[in-house]
Amino acid sequence: MSANRYMLDMDCHKCGAGISLDIDNLIGFCPYCGTKLLVDPLAFKEIVVEKEKTKRIGMRYAHEKEVLDAAENRKAKYFKFKVVLGIAGAICLFIGFSAPGDASLGFMMMGLVAIYALMFMSFDKNKEGD
Repeated sequence: MSANRYMLDMDCHKCGAGISLDIDNLIGFCPYCGTKLLVDPLAFKEIVVEKEKTKRIGMRYAHEKEVLDAAENRKAKYFKFKVVLGIAGAICLFIGFSAPGDASLGFMMMGLVAIYALMFMSFDKNKEGD
C-alpha cells in the first residue's frame, strides 16, 4: 500500500474492532467477526476533503507560530542590545567625568554617542525599533 493513499478508520458495528479501509477498497470485512462493511463513496470523499482541510489548517497554524516565535526572538535580542548599549554609554560617561586629562574627552564622547543613539530607540519591549 502506497503512502499517498487515503485511509478511513472505522469501527465494526457488530464487535467494535478497528478497521482501516483505503479509497480503492470501500468494501471490507472485519478481521475479528467477519462482518461485511460497505462505505458510501460520496461520504468517503467528504471525509477525505475534511481531513485535508484540517491538515492545511494545522500546517498554517504551525507556520504562523514559527513566524511569531521568530519575531519574539528578534524583539528580545533587540531589547538586550539596547540595555547593553545603555550600560556601555553610562560606563563611558562615568569614566569620562571621573578620569583626569585628555583621555576623559574620548570616553565622554563615546558615552554621549551611546546615550544619543538610545534616545532614538524605544525601550518598550513590545515594539521593535525603527
